[in-house]
Amino acid sequence: MKQKVEYWTECVTKVSKAAVRAPQAAFSTMTKSLQCEWEFVQRVVPDCAETFIPLQHAISDQFFPSLLGGVVTVEEKRLFQLPTYLAGLGIYDPTETAVHAYKTSRQGTATVSEAIKGVTAFQHEQHLESLTTARKMSTKAKEDDFILKFESIIPSFSPDRQRALRRSLNGKTSTWLNVLPLQNYHFDLSPLQFRDGLAIRYLRDPTCLPPKCDGCGTALTLQHAFDCKKGGLVIQ
Repeated sequence: MKQKVEYWTECVTKVSKAAVRAPQAAFSTMTKSLQCEWEFVQRVVPDCAETFIPLQHAISDQFFPSLLGGVVTVEEKRLFQLPTYLAGLGIYDPTETAVHAYKTSRQGTATVSEAIKGVTAFQHEQHLESLTTARKMSTKAKEDDFILKFESIIPSFSPDRQRALRRSLNGKTSTWLNVLPLQNYHFDLSPLQFRDGLAIRYLRDPTCLPPKCDGCGTALTLQHAFDCKKGGLVIQ
């Protein structure tokens, strides 16, 4: 397992370097492919959470800053590890998924395990029922845990950012993060477009933001860019 974690840590390092120039593609690689690999293995390996600590550090200290194109605070790192529907990025802490994955796997395959041991006769319907129940219980437990974490994290942000985060939560504005960057459907965003989308979502200053507004000369912030009636592409 240690060798696998070292390999995945190296992969995260490489994806982090790629995220500098192609953040959307790197984000899709992490959420749709790479993290699924270790979550699959975690289903069958008990007590392996501590083994994934180096991988967790690589995600927090390398991938997140490369993806956002700037410094990421501790609170933001915790937030990003929540699902997208809870204002996160859906890149989960591997030390926590290890516990949930193995527990759910054991519960879902209990009927098969007992049959293999010769304790009971295998019953297909009972197996499907126990598998479905285990999945539902795991999903509910994780959702409750995520909600508690969201409510514990959000007070650490400013009131303006809290409103932005709750707007992402209540307005269900996270679908664009789950879309593959397919060029045929015009879903591929430039690095600047993708990072601007994240900046608006988390009320961060966009990368490459000019120091002053080109219309009124005021110090340019994200909020001023939205409000100014003189600068930018103003539609009369």
